[in-house]
Amino acid sequence: MKTPLHLDTHVIAWLYAGRVDQFSARSRALLEERPLFISPAVELELGVLYDQGILRVPAGEIVQDLADRIQLTVSTASFSRVTNKALEFSWATDVFDRLICAEAELAEANLLTKDAGIHAHFSRAFW
Repeated sequence: MKTPLHLDTHVIAWLYAGRVDQFSARSRALLEERPLFISPAVELELGVLYDQGILRVPAGEIVQDLADRIQLTVSTASFSRVTNKALEFSWATDVFDRLICAEAELAEANLLTKDAGIHAHFSRAFW
């Protein structure tokens, strides 16, 4: 089985918007080859962005659309395990980044993100 690929929030927003131009050739290949997952923290962050007026579509609608189109799955890891792991990522000041990285780490998955801060500290990050 291929290593799962967890997706960061901006990746989900770009996929939903059809912005494939935002992805490197390597990223596009990974998206086509790997089983795709998100942390529930991604859905929560999308919801916050919607509430702030940054996104025009509710989080649940985005996630459901991508589940239908690209077989995106929301991870079901224990929240307690995820938060305990997230406490180890003191380099991240953003709580969403901590939770998203922790979820990928626990799943032994790679994380598709363009976030330079994550790349600097999280060896499972790819772009």
